Amino acid sequence: MKESEYWNPQVETMPRNQLKEIQLKKIKYLINYAYHNSKWYHKLYNEANIKPEDIKTLDDFKKIPYYRKDDMRHETEKTGDPFAGILTIPLERIVSIHPSTGTTGTPTFMPYTQDDLKIMSDVALRNLWMMKLRPGMKMIANPMNWHWFACAYNMGFQRLGLSWGINACIPHPVTAPHMYNAIVRLKPDFGVIVLDLMLGLNDLCKRLGVKPKEVFSSLKYVFDGMGEPVTPELRKTLIDMWGLEDLWDAGGVGDGLLPVADCYAHLGQHVWDDYYCIELIDMETGEPLGPEERGEYLVTNLFVLGHPYVRFATEDFAYMSEGECDCGRTHLRLRVFSRTGWVFDIAGHKINPYDVRLVLEKFPETREGSFTMFKTRGKMDKLRLKVAYDRELTKDLGDLTRRVKEAIKKDLGVDSEVEWATWEEIPKIFHKIQRITDLSKE
Repeated sequence: MKESEYWNPQVETMPRNQLKEIQLKKIKYLINYAYHNSKWYHKLYNEANIKPEDIKTLDDFKKIPYYRKDDMRHETEKTGDPFAGILTIPLERIVSIHPSTGTTGTPTFMPYTQDDLKIMSDVALRNLWMMKLRPGMKMIANPMNWHWFACAYNMGFQRLGLSWGINACIPHPVTAPHMYNAIVRLKPDFGVIVLDLMLGLNDLCKRLGVKPKEVFSSLKYVFDGMGEPVTPELRKTLIDMWGLEDLWDAGGVGDGLLPVADCYAHLGQHVWDDYYCIELIDMETGEPLGPEERGEYLVTNLFVLGHPYVRFATEDFAYMSEGECDCGRTHLRLRVFSRTGWVFDIAGHKINPYDVRLVLEKFPETREGSFTMFKTRGKMDKLRLKVAYDRELTKDLGDLTRRVKEAIKKDLGVDSEVEWATWEEIPKIFHKIQRITDLSKE
């Protein structure tokens, strides 16, 4: 019998009008539940003069106020409640609590109940099956049990029936030698490796004088991303360097407990519409945007009730599509570019790190796109960068500087200053490259 392309064929290919009906039914229940059981939502909706019975359509849902991490942080500072009054259940019913990485400020906390974890493992299984992980395969991973993301996927791994799983190292480039040793000796089929660690392994291979595709030849697929989107060009580069059959871009957002991943078509990361409701808003006006547009995305989790997430503004700048994917899945797709706070006005041009990556990845010497942007005080008239480059491929650093600056001017419309560095000299925030170095407060 032919293997199914889908973990849950009926739901994953369900017509969009049916998915919308499911969303509306769950939203009505969620709004009523949150209003009557959460101090946070009760106050938020009363201040907006909104009652649960007012929400009759998906358009009505857009009238409900959204909120951001800083709103939660302010409430926590004011009340001392680490959950900002959002919890609807006694703390004793929480089985696991996970902090965010703190990319935009003081970490917030994401709690799980046992029921949450059961559904999250189903979400994870849809993603893992889509990324071609199958029973009997040998998987290697950088365990992140402190992180909400890993907690969901670990349950999915267990349910899938792998031949075995290898917990090789923490998700940080400093542990690249441990991951290298485990891949070479244990020869897994499937890798769960954060982007920063994958780049660290590339750097280690250069120093050892070996090629990734030779020493990592057992690997067929890598589940990558997890903190930063994988650009189309970088995917091609990594597939070529490692000799992979495919590389998947997986990620999501913690406050919302939303794990997403792409399929073989690589047309964006799938969001399961029966479990989540995603919206776009204009980053400046806050007005709703439609599909096929770009803006900040909001997430509503339709199954988590102990700590509800209703119209949480993610501070991620993204593109959203509702068109059917080439893989046959009918659920919405996202393509995240960067944090909204990382979109800078430089000499009248809106520029974010994703834009810069697309330029740098054109050049063999900088094709891994490892850099940080400098944020300075006052008006920014130039794009200032610190960029890692491949010394083996660089014959003339002055010529590379000229070519990169010309490409930035042509593609982004701004002048630039480039400071060259080794890969190790690019700043990191645990498992992520620190894309913005803030000099404005110095």
